[in-house]
Amino acid sequence: MEERCHPDDKAAILKFKNSFSNGRELLPMWTPDRDCCDIFDCDETTNHIIDFSILNSNLAGPIPESIGDLTYLKTLRLHKMPFLVGQIPRSITRLKHLTGSIPESFGQLASPALQGLSLSHNMLSGNIPTSLGNMKIYSIDVSRNNLSGDPSMLFGSSKGTTEIDISRNNFAFDLSRVSFMVDSLVTLDISHNKIYGEIPSQILEAYMLQSLNVSYNRLCGAIPSAWKLKYRSEGFDNSSFLHNKCLCGPPLAQCQ
Repeated sequence: MEERCHPDDKAAILKFKNSFSNGRELLPMWTPDRDCCDIFDCDETTNHIIDFSILNSNLAGPIPESIGDLTYLKTLRLHKMPFLVGQIPRSITRLKHLTGSIPESFGQLASPALQGLSLSHNMLSGNIPTSLGNMKIYSIDVSRNNLSGDPSMLFGSSKGTTEIDISRNNFAFDLSRVSFMVDSLVTLDISHNKIYGEIPSQILEAYMLQSLNVSYNRLCGAIPSAWKLKYRSEGFDNSSFLHNKCLCGPPLAQCQ
């Protein structure tokens, strides 16, 4: 019988297996002569793997970069794998067809080596899991998805986050109730959502802030002024605030 498995995907899963010190022991069925479509779900037209799921495994080590070579994946599940360590590989950003929600277990990826989380440019849906609010990481990027709900747990004056990008989703929450990381925040992009309320004046205290975009939302009220910025002599231009419900004041039109 002719093998269905796409050769690129076979190479990727074998590389994935061999990246773990106990991969050969725990994944004995993953062999060069085995059709990978007998192990995973494959697309009937392209023969690419579309569902890569490993459950209840003791594979030990970091998630291999080779996971990003399975570029046709729609489902990725690495569930109850207590010996995974290290950073989420940057290559995961190449998986452009993933669907579904961000699992609550992402917030359990507590490691001193984990510096940032980037899940941008996918088709993720649902709410941000509350557990992400407990992660002590410097950079969070979930932009360009179909996420919704309230991600305000990602903010907080006691956090050390430097970059937050939640732009181009369907988030809806009251920005007035958010507190900012005034001693660390460098980049904030919440544009192209359904965020409402006013911009809190506390943002003026974020003296490290270099990039700000709150445009294309439903914000109202006067834009706070008198920025205490360390690296900018002025505030931000109108592109940071355009296309909101009723924001006013410099650099937009004067409030009535």
